[in-house]
Order: sequence, then C-alpha cells, then structure tokens
Amino acid sequence: MDIQTKQQARELFGTYTAIAGALEITKGAISQWPEHLPKKIRDRVMWAAHKRGLLDEIRDLPSSKKE
Repeated sequence: MDIQTKQQARELFGTYTAIAGALEITKGAISQWPEHLPKKIRDRVMWAAHKRGLLDEIRDLPSSKKE
C-alpha cells in the first residue's frame, strides 16, 4: 500500500511533528499540504518511512478512497 493522504502519513508516523522531523520541514509546511498528497510529497513520506523502518506498519493503514 502507498500513503495517499495526510491522515495516513500521520497515522504511520504518529504525529505531524514526527513527519516534520523526518522530512526536515516545519509543521507549518505540513499544514499546507492538501489532504490527498501529490506524488512528490507521497514519495518523500514513503522514503522517510522506509528509512525509519515504518513500512511494515503501512499494511495496517486503511486504504484511501479515490474520488
């Protein structure tokens, strides 16, 4: 499964602060992300999750619905 939404990213990392730290950005930058993440952001989140060994937890996240 791929991270598709900001909510899924938060569920994987635990907090927006953790995402910000992993991506070396501010929480304010994350607050500007759309709920459905563009590919460039999804790729960065997935890479950061991979580096932190979080990818095994992805299968437990709910699938996002395509609109």
